[in-house]
Order: sequence, then C-alpha cells, then structure tokens
Amino acid sequence: MQLIDSVQHLKASIASMKHSTIMVEEYIEGDEIIVIGFIINKIFYICDISDKVLNAKPYFVDRMHLLPSTYYHYYNQLTNIGQQIADLFLLESTPLLMECVISNNTIYVIEAACEFGGEYLADYAIPARLHYDIFKAFITGITTGKVELPKKNTTASVVKYIMGRQGHLTHYKQVENKKNCIHNEIFANIGDAIQFPENNHNRLGVIVTKGITVEKAIKTANTVLEQMEIIIQ
Repeated sequence: MQLIDSVQHLKASIASMKHSTIMVEEYIEGDEIIVIGFIINKIFYICDISDKVLNAKPYFVDRMHLLPSTYYHYYNQLTNIGQQIADLFLLESTPLLMECVISNNTIYVIEAACEFGGEYLADYAIPARLHYDIFKAFITGITTGKVELPKKNTTASVVKYIMGRQGHLTHYKQVENKKNCIHNEIFANIGDAIQFPENNHNRLGVIVTKGITVEKAIKTANTVLEQMEIIIQ
C-alpha cells in the first residue's frame, strides 16, 4: 500500500509494480475510527467505536486506539451504514468490522470485513471498558436469537502500541498486569533486530489500559511503558 502524492509518483509506482491488478482510490483526509459490531438475523448492532491515532505520513501505522470514540454521536448513522452493508451483501449472522474516515461531517467507509478484527480491541479494550464479552454475546445471539448489547459506560480504555527504532532489542522488563493495566507484551525477543515501524507488523509491543477518562488511561499506559525499561542498541 502506498500513498501517492503526484501524477509522476503514480506513474512511477505503477511502472514498478509486478502485480497484474492494482487498486487506486482517492485519499480522504480526516479522522479514522473503527466500528466493531455484529449482525444477528440480518440486523446490525454496534458494540463499540474507537478512535485511531496514526503516525505521520504515510499513515499506515496505528499508534493508539482510544475508547470511547469522540465520534460516538454518529452512532445512529454508523448503525445505518452497517445495516446497508448487511442488506447489500445479504449478511444474516456474522461479526462486522468497519473502518471509517470522518471528513467534513461525512462518513466514508474505507474497509468492512466479516470479522471482529484485531488491534486488541475485542479481546481486551472493549471488555475492560464495558464489562462486555463480544464473542459470548455473538454466540448467544446466533444460538438463541437474544441480542445482548453493552450497557452505556463512561469509562475509557486505550490500546497503546510501542514503537521501536533501528537497532537490536537488548533488554525489557515484563510488567505485571494490575487493576488498570489490562495487558502488555513485547512482540520481539532479546537480540532481535528492531526498526521504526513502516507498517503495523513492525511494531515492538502493546499496552492496554483502562481509566476513568481517556487521558488517565493514556497516563497509565505511559507509566507502564517506563516500567518496561526497554533498551534498543
């Protein structure tokens, strides 16, 4: 995936590609969100919405996911979009994840997939914030027809990714998960070569926290990062 910034860049990129098929689409400047939900008996339901914090151009690396989203007031519109996807593709019962860009009060769907998605949202962040098991709710829905949605909650959770830099990982400390630190891990082993991430696969690790507010959850994540004592040489 590339971000093209000129006609000349586009021509050069196409000429260098070895693929027989490419897709070119307009780049839309705006804020990105992730909508996680599911479809039960042809009806789409939202479980939660998160905001993305991205790195500098070309914007392909997620640095943080913040819940609740500052765009939660688009809940009804996003529900309608999810329902349109369900209707158009004749989806009956399936998880559905949507990644959207909000630009000038307009919602653009840039990705939709019949999955709960990764990014530690469904596994850790949403259960921590809402005390809600998405997987259990989905299975209950498809087996009994009874749809259980999370209750409204004002607490927050954050998924913070650890960004490395050029060098080798020489030291880190495993921090015990506590009340507000839900999960933390390093993806590399001691001695592995590390680089600044050019895509989501190059990130060094992750920290998932919760708090009364997003700001407090971020502060906890930063504290945990310091405690991990990561050294790259």
